Amino acid sequence: MIEALATDLRFELTGARLEGSALLGEGGARVIKLRPGGVALCKRLAGGVSGPFTSAELRLMARLAERRMLRLAAPEGASAPRVSAIVPAVDSQGIQECLGALELIPEVSEVVLVSDGSPDVARLGEIAAARGARYISLERNHGPAGARNAGAAAARGEVLLFVDSDAVTLGGLSALLRLFSAPALALAAPRVRTAAPLEPASRITRAIATYEGLHSPLDMGEAPGEAGDAPAYVPTACLAIRAEDFRKLGGFDERLRYGEDVDLLWRLRARGGISYYSGIDGARHLPRRTLGAFLRQRHAYGSSAAPLAKRHPGRLNHLHLDEVTVAMAAFPMAGAAMRVAGIAAARRRLATLARQAGLDEGELPALGTQALAGLATELSMLVRALGLPALGLAIPSRRVRRNLAKVLAMLAAARAIQTLLAGGGPSTAMATGAISIVDDLAYSAGLAWGAAKERSLGAYTPALRPGPLLARLGRRPSTGSVPRRSWWGSPPSSA
Repeated sequence: MIEALATDLRFELTGARLEGSALLGEGGARVIKLRPGGVALCKRLAGGVSGPFTSAELRLMARLAERRMLRLAAPEGASAPRVSAIVPAVDSQGIQECLGALELIPEVSEVVLVSDGSPDVARLGEIAAARGARYISLERNHGPAGARNAGAAAARGEVLLFVDSDAVTLGGLSALLRLFSAPALALAAPRVRTAAPLEPASRITRAIATYEGLHSPLDMGEAPGEAGDAPAYVPTACLAIRAEDFRKLGGFDERLRYGEDVDLLWRLRARGGISYYSGIDGARHLPRRTLGAFLRQRHAYGSSAAPLAKRHPGRLNHLHLDEVTVAMAAFPMAGAAMRVAGIAAARRRLATLARQAGLDEGELPALGTQALAGLATELSMLVRALGLPALGLAIPSRRVRRNLAKVLAMLAAARAIQTLLAGGGPSTAMATGAISIVDDLAYSAGLAWGAAKERSLGAYTPALRPGPLLARLGRRPSTGSVPRRSWWGSPPSSA
């Protein structure tokens, strides 16, 4: 990716700073020791720089990009090609705000509103006319893929910007769209965060919004990376793709009711297309209004895993297993203690490297915060992948019931503490802990349903990795913690 875009875009460090001959990144969670040439390059990158670059500099930049320390930016004065925004809708909720926000994005020259068999067809037509948007009305519901394809077929822009009807775009989207001044870039997506619920909002709606603000499956985080790799997927809640590439791919696969956005991205990557996730805030997405709607959405996300695993073998892993993960499933408390010990050992190695680089250990993240995040992520992974099968086995087995109860209790406690650390009150933290349990169980049920429907267990295929014990036996370094959230698990559809 870096080599293909080096002549057209600027590059800048993000989430990292230079301290002497060391690059400190991700809030202190990474330390990279640099040679003199690397120090000189990072000094240039700190202010944003474009090429030419030497082959050695490109290799270092590729390494920084893999570690999500490098962000792409359009050169000064660069402009985006003609952009058509496509908004599919099944009702009129949020449409006024969505179209109004798109009017403030100067790069968007056309808006296409698609009524996907909506009962509010007349109201949607009125809103489109008042906002100057083109309007397409489908007589029956075609689903997200079909509605977006219909809008794309009518769009005249060189870049297609897909936006959910209950999403509001932000000014950061302009910087993303200007990246398409680089001809090699095929697809780009910004960060999508959860918006405050529309008033009046019930207590459960506010609790769901708080939970999604911390753990939304649409939010890929602030660190940039190559979409389809890190992060493994990006949702079409807000996503831009070059029209020529979209048509070569045949658009979205209308056979997929959910996960059609992930399928499109992975097909693009398989053809060698360059895709980019910026990490810059580009949109706010409304949370679900009721617990039932929230759980149906999570079930649907889980059901998309089996069809995706069938189409893209080896790309989807719900379980990343090492000996500690297995121990956590069989002996939850002991496994959790082993994981914390592994994270502590990894942090000690990081502290040693920081001291060697002349850095203050106070710059490193707190061990407790790292351990909490690692445990919460791994427990969530276990429940999503194995929750429903474990519930079935819990009926005849007391041991399974006890282990499942311990895993769910630890998950709820970890999520509640994370909410408290983020500034939430005790009642909000308790609600977040409870929602985390039903979220992961609903996803697990959807995963099982999709696997049964597709008659395939591909989505359950685990990825094996060496943990701290096997790594020590093999004299190989262990990660000491679970992967990032966006590296594993089934992607959602933004429907």
